[in-house]
Amino acid sequence: MTDVKPLDDLLQELDNLPAVDEPESAPISSTIASKIDYRDYPVLVVDDEEENILAFQLNFRHDFSVDAALSGPEALDLLGKREYAVVVTDQRMPSMTGVELLEQTVDLYPHLIRIIVTGYTDNQSLIDAINMGRIYKYVTKPWSRDEMAVTIKRAIEAYSLALENDRLFHELQTKNEELERTVAERTRKLRDANAKLHQLAITDGLTGLFNHRYFHEKWREEIKRSERYGEPVALLMADVDWFKNYNDRRGHPRGDVLL
Repeated sequence: MTDVKPLDDLLQELDNLPAVDEPESAPISSTIASKIDYRDYPVLVVDDEEENILAFQLNFRHDFSVDAALSGPEALDLLGKREYAVVVTDQRMPSMTGVELLEQTVDLYPHLIRIIVTGYTDNQSLIDAINMGRIYKYVTKPWSRDEMAVTIKRAIEAYSLALENDRLFHELQTKNEELERTVAERTRKLRDANAKLHQLAITDGLTGLFNHRYFHEKWREEIKRSERYGEPVALLMADVDWFKNYNDRRGHPRGDVLL
C-alpha cells in the first residue's frame, strides 16, 4: 500500500521545485501590468471535483489569491460576499453547468472576467456564450500551468483596465456635470447683470422713473401702433411749477429729496 503524503509536505516539495518561465504573452497594457499585484485581485475557481480544486490551488497559491467552490450555487453565494476579478469554472458540473453559472453573473457582476475549462470545444452552448461576449476565454483540458497562469494574468489586467476606464468615465461625467452647473450659474448671473444694465439704461438714477431715452423709444412704438391700427395717440406732459426756485432756495440735495 502506497503512503499518502500530508498536504503540508506536498506544498513544501512544490516550493522547492525550480521556477518555470511562463510562455510569452503581451500584457494588455505594459503600464497597467507594471502596477498590478495580481494577488490583490481574487480569483474564484469552480469545479465539482475536489482533486481539481486542490491541483489549481497548489499550482497558483503563490501567484493569485484563490477561493474555491464545488458547485455553481456555491460560487454564486461566494460572489455575493466578495468582489472577484476572475472566475474560472469547469463546464461539466451536475447541478449547474459552467455556462449557466457564467450567464447568471453577467448582469450582477459586469466587470467580472469569465474563464471556462472544458474538454469539449464543439459544444454549441459554449460557442454561443463566447460569441455573445459572456466568456473571456475558454481553456481546454488538460490545461498547462504556465498557459493558465498567463491567461489569468491577462484576465486580471483586463479587469483592472475595465475598472480604471469605469473610474475615469465617472470622473469625467462628474467634471462635466460640475462644468454644466458652473456654466448655468454664470449664464444666470450674466442674464441678471444684463437685465440690470438695461433697467439702468432706461430709468432715472434718482427717482427710478423712466428716463428721456425710454420716453423716445416708447413714443416711437406708440406712433407706429397708432399708424398700424388707425387709432389716435395722446401725450400728456406735466411740470412742477416753481421747482427751480425751490432748488435755488433749499439747495439741490433737498430738491432731490422732494422728487
